[in-house]
Amino acid sequence: MEKKIDFVEALKFSVSTALANVVPLLLATFLWLITIWIPYLNVGTTIAMCTIPLELSKGKMISPLFIFNKKYFDNMGLFFILSALVYSAVIIGFVFMIIPGIVISISMSLAILLLLDKNLDPIQAIKKSCEATNGQKWSMFFANIVLVIAFYVVLGIVTWILSFLFDAKSLVSFILMLFLVPLSLSLQAYFYKVLILDAEVIDSNEAPQACNNPQTCSNPQTLDETDTAEVK
Repeated sequence: MEKKIDFVEALKFSVSTALANVVPLLLATFLWLITIWIPYLNVGTTIAMCTIPLELSKGKMISPLFIFNKKYFDNMGLFFILSALVYSAVIIGFVFMIIPGIVISISMSLAILLLLDKNLDPIQAIKKSCEATNGQKWSMFFANIVLVIAFYVVLGIVTWILSFLFDAKSLVSFILMLFLVPLSLSLQAYFYKVLILDAEVIDSNEAPQACNNPQTCSNPQTLDETDTAEVK
């Protein structure tokens, strides 16, 4: 059974998850922006920021200081290899009239999460991401579009109302704009949860159960013959 992207569910998950983690996510983003100029340290903090959707998909609460965890330096080499492969493919795709680039970027959007979560090598992560997003790419694309449009509609309404109460309209708009970061990360977390985590649960539930009697399993007729003998 294949899990599919549900627009309503995606919006609910994104908003609820973003609201629950908005402060630590913004603080983590702020710390990352500060450290992005520090050589070597910026690699670990960048990899850590890439894992945020992974943590959110599992229902974990984010701590702003998690980006300084030393474990994120362990996958540095594989992270750079995967990033180079993904960005090269996306750039080549954009050369061919933009749309192929969008499709490729969505197809490979889960690769980094798979690399860090499942300990896959870059090629395996890309392949798994493409398989998981197969048939879901346009749903993922439109979910992002709907989320952004809905956000700007709400932003416009709130800004218009607050403009009658405050003079600092630009400051209010900027503060509200910051909420788009947690929303985008939460939507990515929803995609990973549905297409990877939930799909694995469904596959495990649908897998054939192990047989406790090898003789019966190897010869299905044995059980029938035994039942018939007991009836006689």
